[in-house]
Amino acid sequence: MKTGKKLIIIIILLLISALWGEGNRLELERRIMKAMGREKVDLLLELSKLLLTDDITASWEADSLALKLSRETRYTQGESKALTIAGRIQLTQGDYWQAIDCFEKALKLVDAESEQLNLGMINANIALAYNKLGWADKAIDKLKESEAIYKSLEMTPEVIEELARCYRNRGTIDLERGRFEEALASFLKAMQEAEKIKEPALEATLKGYIGRVYQSLMNPALSLEYYRQALQVHQEMNNRKEVAVVYGNMGTLYAEMEDYTRALEYYEKSLEEYRSLDDDLGIASVLGNIGNLYYYQKDYQKTLEYYQQTLEIFKAQGVGMYQAYLTNNMGMIYLEMGDFTKAETAIKQALAYAEEFKSQELKAEINASLSELYRAKGDAELALQYKEKESNLRDSIFASTTAEQIAEMQTKYNTERKERENVLLRKDNEIKELEITRKEMQRNYMIALAFAVLLLVAFVYRRYRSKKKSAEILAAKNTLITRQKEELSETLGELRKTQKKLVESEKMASLGSLVTGVAHEINTPVGIIITAASNLCDRQKTLMEKYQNNQMKKSDLDTFLGYIEKAGNLILSNSQRTGELVKSFKQVSVDQSTEAQRQFKIRNYIRDVLTSLEPKFKGRKVEVKINCDEFLVWNSYPGIFAQIITNLVLNSLVHAFGETDEGEIAFNVVQSDKRLYIEYYDDGKGMAGEVLKKIFDPFFTTNKQTGTGLGMHIIYNLVTQKLNGNIIVESEPGKGARFKMDFPYAGGGLSEL
Repeated sequence: MKTGKKLIIIIILLLISALWGEGNRLELERRIMKAMGREKVDLLLELSKLLLTDDITASWEADSLALKLSRETRYTQGESKALTIAGRIQLTQGDYWQAIDCFEKALKLVDAESEQLNLGMINANIALAYNKLGWADKAIDKLKESEAIYKSLEMTPEVIEELARCYRNRGTIDLERGRFEEALASFLKAMQEAEKIKEPALEATLKGYIGRVYQSLMNPALSLEYYRQALQVHQEMNNRKEVAVVYGNMGTLYAEMEDYTRALEYYEKSLEEYRSLDDDLGIASVLGNIGNLYYYQKDYQKTLEYYQQTLEIFKAQGVGMYQAYLTNNMGMIYLEMGDFTKAETAIKQALAYAEEFKSQELKAEINASLSELYRAKGDAELALQYKEKESNLRDSIFASTTAEQIAEMQTKYNTERKERENVLLRKDNEIKELEITRKEMQRNYMIALAFAVLLLVAFVYRRYRSKKKSAEILAAKNTLITRQKEELSETLGELRKTQKKLVESEKMASLGSLVTGVAHEINTPVGIIITAASNLCDRQKTLMEKYQNNQMKKSDLDTFLGYIEKAGNLILSNSQRTGELVKSFKQVSVDQSTEAQRQFKIRNYIRDVLTSLEPKFKGRKVEVKINCDEFLVWNSYPGIFAQIITNLVLNSLVHAFGETDEGEIAFNVVQSDKRLYIEYYDDGKGMAGEVLKKIFDPFFTTNKQTGTGLGMHIIYNLVTQKLNGNIIVESEPGKGARFKMDFPYAGGGLSEL
């Protein structure tokens, strides 16, 4: 049960007292009233930044006015800074997409030559938004961009401070992902930078983070030492929110050490600080941790009391997602207490909260809780029903993730292809221009020569000079053309290498799809087996108790026997299904990851590959036939053969048939004259003549939404280069397609057993 909640991360360090801040605000407001033009924009931006941590509404109003005035006065630098502050406000309020939009608009207005520092800071803010959206890798990439920018600048105190914050943010992301060694390295780099400019508040914050890393690495002694050092500095500087955070971390550390008395002591200190700051979400986080503390001690009543207090704060703050998680946790505690009624009420309430959000993962987790509840109550039907709902939700998550991966890969292919096409186009234009220049020079030369012949006597000397000069120019142009052609040849060579890498990427993507598809397909029957077996054990236990207490009726036995038959059939059919999948997947996956040569029965191997592709046929009305001698054996490379089969079948499913179309796919395999002949056929939509001409070209596809344009190109390369074979395709619109392939012997070749 997920009872722990992430502790609140420090957002902004307060370096000035509240009294000074209020006085500075009044002074800024007086100056704003008198200022005009760009000066007024700069003062409004300064005020907006001052109010950012204390009064979001007022900060937004000042920033909006600054944005409006900067646009009216065409003050590009002011507009960029206003958009950056707007993004930070959206980030604070949880509107991450709006924040990214503001930051990207600000980037377009930044002068890359003179405003490098602002460029780095905006990239760092985009990284924070990416991390909040769960895109940790993209966030790290953006922080690397910022780091490179800062290192290229003069190391002023301001630049050093931003570089330290950049390292700190990288460490925070790695800490959240469980990459503790990388996080520690980043925090130590940040400490080195902070020490250069003597920023005690920043150093203290970093020591707190290092304490959290050592806590995760199960080194409580070092963790406590860093926490105490951080706490001392924050107390001296009266950074009360940071004090509350450190107290909370120390409480969590003692809870992990099972010293619950000291853990409670530090949680109460943290709670006192948050209450003095009127920080409701901070209060809620500590109350939740205290509830966890009592849960570890099996004091469920106390746990529920603190969870209920936390839940009331979440309701008041409108934090619906946390309400759903916490209510589900409370339901599972009621289940552990044996109170099925309250457990059912709480978990269903959690499901109602979850319906307000688009989190499929949250809904799947709550449906899993309901399945566990009804299994404990002995209601096998409802347990299976909610287990199926959980499985469907996870199917949806899997499909969505796969679609995003495919879209990202397609974008990458398209971008790289366009870049290469642009290079070729530029080179081609250069060559054409050089050819035109050369022809013009040749024409001019001929004209000069003819004119010189007509004036042979009078202009002999001039003709000689003209001829020599023209020859030198022509030689220079020819040399230039030759050099350009050599450069173009090198570019084409690089393109071919890149194309080969893209083909290898497509092959690995196919193998990855095979692995994830089969693993996902196995998950459902295994889950059904476990649920059915568990319910069978529960019913047997109940029947045995009735039998021992002389309470068993004939109807009880009849019901039990009926359920045994139903559960047995479920377990048997799903076990057989799992076994078939594992058997077929085992050899095919090994073959596709290597290029080893061996003997194999062709019919059986085609069947195994098709079995591994069954997830792709789910819900499709497409029948597959294999016409091949059962004892026909081929000594070749089964991994390459499997790749060819896979790409042919997937090509038919994507291009030849619609989602609801009925159709047929057939493999016809024969041996004749020491060659193997394979005909692959589908009765789908077919192809027009212009498509047939380009079908084996790289990056050519008729369905850009689902195809990369590399599948058929890979087949052609594998057949003709890897297996030394031939391939032709025949097709007409509405009459399907036939791919005819033939192959020679390979190290012993064909034999019939």
